[in-house]
Amino acid sequence: MGHFNAFAPPEVWLRMLVGARWRVPVRYWVRLIWALFSSVCGFLITLPERLILAPILRFKFRGEAPSFDHPPGVVVVLGYFRSGTTHLHNLLSCDERFVTPRWRHCVAPQGFWLSWTVLRALLIPFVPNTRPHDDVPFGPDWPGEDDFAACNWTLASSLPGRFVFPQRRAHWARYHTLEGLTPKELRNWRWAMAALLWKLSRANPKRPILLKSPSHLARIDRLVELLGAERVRFIHIGRDPEAVLRSNCAMHERLEPIYGLQDPAPAHETREYLIHEYADSVARFAAQSKTTPARVARVRFQDMVADPLGELERAYTQVGLAWTPGVRDAVTSYLHDIGTYTPRHSKGQAGAPARDPRLDPIAAELDLDCPAIEAAPLPETDRVVTRSAVRGWAVLLGTALVLAAIWLPLAWLAENRMDLLIWPAGLVIGLATIRAARVGSLALGVGAAGLTLLLYASIIYPATWLAYGHGWNRPAYDSWLAIKNSLLTRVGVDHVALAIGMLTAFRVGSRQHLRPPGR
Repeated sequence: MGHFNAFAPPEVWLRMLVGARWRVPVRYWVRLIWALFSSVCGFLITLPERLILAPILRFKFRGEAPSFDHPPGVVVVLGYFRSGTTHLHNLLSCDERFVTPRWRHCVAPQGFWLSWTVLRALLIPFVPNTRPHDDVPFGPDWPGEDDFAACNWTLASSLPGRFVFPQRRAHWARYHTLEGLTPKELRNWRWAMAALLWKLSRANPKRPILLKSPSHLARIDRLVELLGAERVRFIHIGRDPEAVLRSNCAMHERLEPIYGLQDPAPAHETREYLIHEYADSVARFAAQSKTTPARVARVRFQDMVADPLGELERAYTQVGLAWTPGVRDAVTSYLHDIGTYTPRHSKGQAGAPARDPRLDPIAAELDLDCPAIEAAPLPETDRVVTRSAVRGWAVLLGTALVLAAIWLPLAWLAENRMDLLIWPAGLVIGLATIRAARVGSLALGVGAAGLTLLLYASIIYPATWLAYGHGWNRPAYDSWLAIKNSLLTRVGVDHVALAIGMLTAFRVGSRQHLRPPGR
């Protein structure tokens, strides 16, 4: 899996490394080099749009306190890390009236429509079908967290201290609450948020925007300043605090070895840090939610699991949104698609330790110790996605034949074997397969990858003959020699393109959830 800072511009990486005083142990150098290579690729892809938009954004969001006025409004999901915010975000994303940042927007916020489209395809091989720390569906088009965008654009985020440079955790932790920042640092956060929301709103100026980042829990007042009290609405979700703490400790143990460029802090130090931050965040939320003029709705995780439709309808009513039959049908379809939602680290697991008493105020404030409401059965829906493996295999073979019919004439006309085409060919094979099958599987993913390899193996000889054979005395034999010399005796760009093409086909063909919520 690629680094979440992989497409951050080089100047962002330079600032992180300078701030860490270049203290990256040798064992992390390969990870760092790969991330810097990806950074340069992202820089080149996004550079044209970045240059065009730079003067526009600098002028539009000038001044010491940039803000974003969006008449349709902004809805913000609140909740500490691992409280069920992603589940709530996905459910709300089923409402097609919302526009929400996708992961391809968040990892490269400096881009825009063209580069985001390119990155959508480039990310597929390097992004798994589920998040690395749980089983939640994941991909370039799935709803993302705007905090990653602020991180990758201006470093206005606590994320580098959480997972990348733990020795600088205290420095980056200031961005969680936005307290203790210099005026310039606070302005950078406001500018990054306003610029990202402006970009998202350009194609959808009349649709409300939906945001979700756990750090927003501790900064309602700053969001009201940025978005306007009459424009912004909040929906908070709370979960059993001991389950949240266990889940956060497990997340750090899982993600630090993936993203870290320094040795992680001892587990007990991370646990103490999380308890303090969690308690402080909820205390800030409790105080600010009582004084803010903006609308705030509260839901509990256990109630969302028991009766998601009822709880969503109640939250919609509390923040003044219309709960329509179309929204209800879309949410119902998504819930049928993902099946029974079974979170990890839930309260009541065998052998789970007693709750740390420092978490009791959190449970009391969020009313989490009361039993869940009565479970409500999920209504049936006509929009359930059904699997059709036979159709998927048929389209898989047909797509390969069509690609071969296109590739060979191109090689002849261009007088080039065009090996790099195997990368987009893998994407096409995967997309055609999953759209025909409706629901992917491991077998279809392996089949799509295998067919990508078979396509390349079967087309490489005739493509070589057609591209170069007209200049050879013995085209049949010389074509074989060319393949032997270029593919069988050395590793080059052709092999990399083939590997990425196969991985792309596998990632897409094996997706269990074809369409993200609200798509």
